[in-house]
Amino acid sequence: MILNRLGAGVPRGVAGLGYVRAPTPPTCVAYVFYAKTAEAWRIDAYIMMMVAAAKAGWNEGFERLEGTLLGYQEWQNDVHIERLRASPHAKNFYWVRRPQSGAENAGTETGP
Repeated sequence: MILNRLGAGVPRGVAGLGYVRAPTPPTCVAYVFYAKTAEAWRIDAYIMMMVAAAKAGWNEGFERLEGTLLGYQEWQNDVHIERLRASPHAKNFYWVRRPQSGAENAGTETGP
C-alpha cells in the first residue's frame, strides 16, 4: 500500500490524497481522494474502512459507512440498500441478502 499526498493541481481549500493498493497481479487498483480541507478526515476514515473491510469482508455495515463518508444521508443509504436487494444481481452478493427476522426463523431453532 502506498499513500501519497497530492499537491500539484489540487485547488486551494481542497485536500488530496492518492492511495494505491498493493498490486495483485494481473491488476492494480488505484484510488485518488479529494475533500474540502475541513472534511479531509473523511479520506482517512474511508481508507481505514477499506482496510477493515479487506480483513473482515464487505457487508451492509461497510456499505452504509461508505455512503455516509461520501456524504449521503441515512435515508439515502436505506434507499440504496433496498435497491441493491431488489436488483437481479443481489444473489451474487452474499452481504446484500436481507437478514431473516424472528418470524421467518420460527420453527427452525434447534436445541432445548
